[in-house]
Parts: sequence; structure tokens; C-alpha cells
Amino acid sequence: MVNSMHDEIYLLIKGKQIENFKSYTIDADLYLAEDAFSLELSNPDTEIESGMNVELVVNGKLELTGIIDKTIKKYDKSSGTTFSVSGRDLMGQVMDQYVDEFVSMTDVNLMTLAKKLIARVPVLNRQQILYQDGVVDKQGRLKARAMPGSLFDISKGTKHIEPGRKVGEVLMEYAKSIGLLFFSMPDGTFVFGVPASGGEAVFMLTIAKDGIVDVVSGDKTDDFSKRYKQVVVLGQRQGTSSEFVPADVNYTYTSTDMSFPLNKTFVQIDEYGNGDTAQLHANMLLQKMNHDSFRVTYKVPGHSNNNRNWSINELCTVRDEILGLNDNYLIYGRTFTMSKDEGQHTVLRLGYPGLMV
Repeated sequence: MVNSMHDEIYLLIKGKQIENFKSYTIDADLYLAEDAFSLELSNPDTEIESGMNVELVVNGKLELTGIIDKTIKKYDKSSGTTFSVSGRDLMGQVMDQYVDEFVSMTDVNLMTLAKKLIARVPVLNRQQILYQDGVVDKQGRLKARAMPGSLFDISKGTKHIEPGRKVGEVLMEYAKSIGLLFFSMPDGTFVFGVPASGGEAVFMLTIAKDGIVDVVSGDKTDDFSKRYKQVVVLGQRQGTSSEFVPADVNYTYTSTDMSFPLNKTFVQIDEYGNGDTAQLHANMLLQKMNHDSFRVTYKVPGHSNNNRNWSINELCTVRDEILGLNDNYLIYGRTFTMSKDEGQHTVLRLGYPGLMV
């Protein structure tokens, strides 16, 4: 059944608006490396080619800044001419770019590494990078800081980066080692930070047993196999025996989930050789496991709620009598979809707030 709601959406290329889509899928997810989009259009008047910069705007709000990866034009007697466009946000360029030389950086910190590696990515030298550290605003998010915070001053000893590794993978690995995510915003800004952990929920869903109104469908997954009682991060500090006594060379840090009943242990080797952030790494790994074990998905009509576009890294109050939920949850993923048969919908992926802090 086609829903009656209509949200305005257009593709902006070289200042020209392209509308009247036959179908589209526009994804955003805090835990995925890159956000993707695909659109099917009638034969457009504007020339569209792969490699072009694009912006996707929903209800007047910028929702994705990216580059077209692929175009497909086809025709047949029954459906006429169609034109398909697909691509990714600017994080896609970071994930595509390979480190092309040996990079040896002594006492490297995250800010230095990010500046050096992203400078090698085409079209991204102008992009701003935000570093969030320590100070939480009223929405429960870490504030961005113009100057280095404590996490970003921490050096990791001598780090050797070999050619053949992807720039995005290197930066994400480094960020995780100090308990952070690396993700992009709709305007193309890159962020090292954490998901929202508290504050006011700007969205709401209410599902009663006697009448489902707000949603088309919903499901809850609780996967016990994804969880561990303890996460242990261990390693050796880089340096010579003259600098460290043996007790200082080896380090072990543990994060424990007291709510998990089985004595099940996960072990991670810290490849960066610096115990200063190993506890943050252990905490992040445990929290990521909890994220992977609990997921709620809803399909809802349209692309907005409370006069706002559904957005990632926001909290949503869920009162669901069918799934037994009554709390605030983090929207970590959302996908805008439209088809001729079903109309406009949004698929929401929710989990516990404040993971990876």
C-alpha cells in the first residue's frame, strides 16, 4: 500500500536540481565506513556522469555530500528509457585511497596521522576534520574542540604504515584504539568522536497492541552469542630494555560486563604498543559487542518525524507494547527509500545510546 505522505527530495548537481525519481535508497550509518545512495530516474535533462560531486537534499536539509560512482542508462519497449545513478558519501574516497609509500612516524598522534593521510586523498584536502574529546553538551554528545584534547595528544610510539593499506582503514583502526569512531557528516565533514549518550530525544515512536499507527513493521534482535563477560587488551610498550623495566613493558587491561552471566573472555592484541589508551580500547570493544547483540529495526512512513528528518546519532523515545520497549534508543542507522509500489519510507536501526565512550 502506498503511503500518502510526501517528503521533498532532490539531487543537486552543478547547481541544478534533479527530481521526479522512480525509486531511491539513501543510507546513513554510524558504524559503516561509508554511506551509499542509489537512484533511478527518468531520462534527465541534466547531464549526469560518474565522478561528479552531488548533494542530496531532503525537506530542505542536506542529508548527503558525495560523488557518483556509477551510471547505467538502458531502455526497452515496455518501460522506456531509465537512468540509474549510484555513489557514496565523501568517506568513500577515504576508503578507496591506498597508502602509496612507507610512512614512518615517531610518536604519532591521531591528529598528525589524520592530517597526513587525508591530505593524500583526492578532492578532500579542503575538508574540515572535527575532534571530539571530553566535554559533553546537553544533547549528550562530545563537543568538537578546535585544539587538541587529551585523547588526541596521546602518541603511540613508533608506528610504521606500509603501502597497500587503505587510508580509511588505518584511521578507523587508530580511532578504535582510543575508543572513538571515525565517521562523516552530511556536509562532508569528518568526525573522530562517539555516539550520543544522553540528553533530549528529538524523535518518538509509539506502538500500541490495539493499533499500530507510527510504523509499518518492527523487529527486535537480542543475540546472546555476541556478548562476552570480559574483554582483555594486552600488549608490549615500544622501547628498549634500558627505557623500561620488564613490569613496564607488558601491559594488560580488562573491561568487564557484570550483567553477563557466563565467564566468557575475549582477547585483543594492542598493535600500537602503548598502554596509555588500552583501557579505552577494551571499553570500546565491550560496548561494541553489546551494540552488535541488541538491535531494533522499524520501517516507518515518510522521511520525517516531529517536523525533522530522521537522522543518525539522535535519540528516539520508543514506547512499543508489542516488542516490550519503553526507553530512549540511539538511531545509529537510517535508510530513506522510495518505490513506485510502496511510496516513501524510512528504515530505522536503533540500539543502546552512548556506546564507544
